[in-house]
Amino acid sequence: MIKVVIADDENRICRLIQALVDWDEIGMTVAGTASNGIEALEMIKKENPDILITDIRMPGCSGLELISRAKKLSAQMHIIIISGYAHFEYAQEAIQYGVNEYLLKPINKKGLTDALQKIKGRIQNEHRAGADMADIRKDHEKDITKLRRVFVQDLLDNRNMVCSEKTLRSQYHFMVQPGCFQAFCVKLDYESGWPKRETDMVVTDKFVGAAMGGFEKHCHDYVAMRRGSMVYGVLNYAAKESETVRKTLRDSLNQMDAQKGLIGAAEFSMGLGVAVRSPEEIPKSLDTAVVAIEERLIAGTGKLLDGFEKKPMLFEEKLLTKYARSLDQSLDTLNLDAMEKEVDSLYHAVQESSEAHGWEILELVSSAGSIFAMRLDIKDKSDYLKKFRETCEDCSTTKMLFESLKAFERKFMQEIFAKRASDSARPVRLAKQYIQNHYQEQISLEAVSDKVGLSAAYFSALFKRETGTGFAKYLTNIRVNEAKVLLRETSLPVAEICRRVGYYDLKHFTHTFEKIAEVKPAVFRKLYG
Repeated sequence: MIKVVIADDENRICRLIQALVDWDEIGMTVAGTASNGIEALEMIKKENPDILITDIRMPGCSGLELISRAKKLSAQMHIIIISGYAHFEYAQEAIQYGVNEYLLKPINKKGLTDALQKIKGRIQNEHRAGADMADIRKDHEKDITKLRRVFVQDLLDNRNMVCSEKTLRSQYHFMVQPGCFQAFCVKLDYESGWPKRETDMVVTDKFVGAAMGGFEKHCHDYVAMRRGSMVYGVLNYAAKESETVRKTLRDSLNQMDAQKGLIGAAEFSMGLGVAVRSPEEIPKSLDTAVVAIEERLIAGTGKLLDGFEKKPMLFEEKLLTKYARSLDQSLDTLNLDAMEKEVDSLYHAVQESSEAHGWEILELVSSAGSIFAMRLDIKDKSDYLKKFRETCEDCSTTKMLFESLKAFERKFMQEIFAKRASDSARPVRLAKQYIQNHYQEQISLEAVSDKVGLSAAYFSALFKRETGTGFAKYLTNIRVNEAKVLLRETSLPVAEICRRVGYYDLKHFTHTFEKIAEVKPAVFRKLYG
């Protein structure tokens, strides 16, 4: 509803103006009347009207003075002046103050209504234009906010990104100023179970909100972006604000810790990157922030972590080689128990390595999952590996990380079991498993075929069809491969290795090994041990 104030020193004129117009019909209301300029100004302050109708001459404060002072109170207010012929020159002067309409006495209904309708149209146009401008401004602000967040997104997706001052200002609207640049990442971890995706957005946004006040006070500029249960950010601040900024980040963690009863058993952990002095070094700061946050796998959650270098301390390649070799054997016989035992062996090896870093353990498990997917030739492998990596990144402890690897392997193995339950190759798989467990003994085709419940002739043909090699050759390859492992990884005498892999004639063993490996056992040890 459009509000109107009427000011005239003649009370009858005020009543006349009120009576001439059907205010409800034209969408207006009279907020009040005043008998002089001083009263009118007080009413304008109180009611903030859209329209002022005033006589050009009034005691105490003339109409012209009232108009001038009223415009200072509300520049958008529309004004209609009432003037007699004798004072028309005042009306002309009033127009210079931004008066919209003037009426000559005596006032009539049509003239007053027309003037009010004209002003009503202007007010509506102004409201529409204002709303349009507000929408445009809002959309523009949204676009800029998106571009600023894209800066962090691009950093995460391209760690070799060139962050020049010009690029940050023009492309991402990040207003770079001389000082320090520092990346951080915050992780929401749940003490038991897996992340609750439905609460991640609300809770991580709460963290950003908690930190904003401090960032605005102490940073030249800052940007933060949520991705899943993580918040990534980049700060630009004066070097002298270094400790204050760190305290702001710490206080934000403490605020969230105080509220964690509202979100369940959860912890916020923060990884703080190194502070750098040029925009070009921002990717380095982000790398160290990510390394730091992954250290919570070792140090525990709910902490501010920094100062960790990406210096390998774990013999990752050696562990993965052993895992891959064992995996090949387990996949060959579809032995899920053996796979899970090998994952447990990896876990224990990591536990025994007192200097291992969180990022190394994460990479170890992620790589083990990739090896499994490649060996099994999983369909849509890249999609599954991406999801597996995300699951790994959500783990808050080393134990959870290795459990996720077991779950990943179990999922696909169970699908294979279901698919091949009645497969004709089942006897061959049982035979392979029997060979794997008994290759050290004197086993024969007849003994194995009897174990799987087939005649020796049928089993021999079936085995060759399924594996592409004969039973005897397959057994020999198993024994020689195991001999290679013992030669590489132990100092056992060749004669003892010969016995351990199922041979009791050293000369026959040496001849067989040389035929397959193309070198004698002793030479193989010198080359690869």
